[in-house]
Amino acid sequence: MKKDIEKTVDNCFISRYHDLFNNALQQLSPFTRDTIRKNKELDKIYDLFLDFIIDASQHLDYMYAKEKEKEISEVNSKTI
Repeated sequence: MKKDIEKTVDNCFISRYHDLFNNALQQLSPFTRDTIRKNKELDKIYDLFLDFIIDASQHLDYMYAKEKEKEISEVNSKTI
């Protein structure tokens, strides 16, 4: 039960910031996007944050898939 709560909290945390980041990107003006791309320091921070959001989301998806695979395997081994 505690582990389920921890996973849910992690998922909500990462999902929240994934959504906030996507919304913020959609609201950037073309000038701001261009400024970020032309400034190496801003672009590096932008890329780092984007990678974190994407990798964290993919990690959650991977962990969820692995967990489901384990559950199915356990069910199958009990039914044999």
